Amino acid sequence: MPRSYDVVALSIPVIFNQHKDHDPRGMMYALADNRSALEDEAVLYRNALKQARKFPSDDGCGCSGPDEVRPPVNPAEIFKPNPLVRPLVLRAAKGETVEISFTNLIKCRKVGMHLVGPGTDVDSDGSKAGRNKSSLAATGQMVTYRWRCDHEGVFLFHDMGDPDGDEDGTNAHGLFGALIVEPEGARWTDSSTGDEVEDGLYVDVHQRTPDELHKLPLPPFAGEKGIIGISMPTKSS
Repeated sequence: MPRSYDVVALSIPVIFNQHKDHDPRGMMYALADNRSALEDEAVLYRNALKQARKFPSDDGCGCSGPDEVRPPVNPAEIFKPNPLVRPLVLRAAKGETVEISFTNLIKCRKVGMHLVGPGTDVDSDGSKAGRNKSSLAATGQMVTYRWRCDHEGVFLFHDMGDPDGDEDGTNAHGLFGALIVEPEGARWTDSSTGDEVEDGLYVDVHQRTPDELHKLPLPPFAGEKGIIGISMPTKSS
């Protein structure tokens, strides 16, 4: 059974630091579960940037659209990094197949997810190259990618719809991420809560199941105050 992810590509201003350095034409991949929160955040960012007269009229997509109407905001309270605005980091275990349902929410652009590495075919390449059938998604379209995870390692993915490195290219504005293939049978959890997670750079990776850990033998008793430890040999006199 494949490991499934629902992913969207969307436009959102990217705030880099507390000094208000930002990319008003930012774009990113995100889990679909975070779509609503990110779209609300994008409206707040754009409203603040427009009040500061620093936001382009085309939302970074090359076409103009209706303004989003929201109450006035204090830009100083908005211009701060959001932990959800980050490169998407997906995970799988060696031997699995990753199935991605990808939806493009970026206006006036065809974009995709091109995995740099083995495990893909023409239908899941996330590009339009030569005479091959396009596997890019138009605005509002959903496409499915399947990636085979035959090798452990870190494999980058990015948009091949417009990979130019200039200001018009999507990669320069944030459409990139990574697939990390962990050892066979591994699982990963949040470092703080212990809950299983779908994405994120910092996680705890476990190569044994909880049942396997419970079956491991305990170290010998040290014999003092019920503390479990390893008995150390003593030097005879």
